[in-house]
Amino acid sequence: MPAASSVAAELRVEGLSAGYLGTPVVRDLSLGVRRGEVVALLGANGAGKTTTLATIAGLLAPLRGTVHVGGDDVGGRPAYRLARSGVSLVPEGRALFFGLTTREHLRLARSRGGVPDGELLELLPELRKCLDRKAGLLSGGEQQMLAVSRALVSRPRLLLVDELSLGLAPVVVERLLPVLRRVADELDTAVLFVEQHVALALDVADRAYVLSHGRLVLEGAASDLRHRRDLLKASYLGEAGYAAEQAVARGGSPEPAGEEGSV
Repeated sequence: MPAASSVAAELRVEGLSAGYLGTPVVRDLSLGVRRGEVVALLGANGAGKTTTLATIAGLLAPLRGTVHVGGDDVGGRPAYRLARSGVSLVPEGRALFFGLTTREHLRLARSRGGVPDGELLELLPELRKCLDRKAGLLSGGEQQMLAVSRALVSRPRLLLVDELSLGLAPVVVERLLPVLRRVADELDTAVLFVEQHVALALDVADRAYVLSHGRLVLEGAASDLRHRRDLLKASYLGEAGYAAEQAVARGGSPEPAGEEGSV
């Protein structure tokens, strides 16, 4: 797979540093996502995944680097303008209006040339029974389906999804994540998603990037990473943490970080 900067991508991020109040959380990040491709953004809590999505979506301005969508430099462009140009975000926590029905959510989000209700319900058939129910009365899985459908109704060119599985049982996640694959295949949408269930994410994704402490530490085809759990674990834990875990697994004591013998 070519480097992100050489791929003709719908989303291209190069040398991105992003954070809050001038302090970077993400540093020198480069990645790309093509139309019809599903890419997972993985990493431990606090790695910078949500900050990355928020910056791409226009909720945060980049501190350094560039964000291109469809060839246009959109770094620092406000979220409402990005939404109008085809960037949709499913935020962590869903951000639904509990007093509105599913149908009302979709009506408010619809734009000219959007996805018809029939096509949308083919992607998310379980949502059909929820059309006239208020969001506050839906189950967690139904609320997440509503959040995804609201993002899709405008037929986005780029879909960003932050923690689809948050607060959901694994059996529900197994039903929801494949929807992202269908969105890419059937709507020709570029999909970048953050997910804590690594194995399930790699089953759906074409490629994956792994962040650790705000930096990209691993990237590759999902099919390759599925078989390299040692690399994934080392990326999540960091070298010292991985060495300590391996020592415990062998029945020994973990070496202090920085001591001779640490990885």
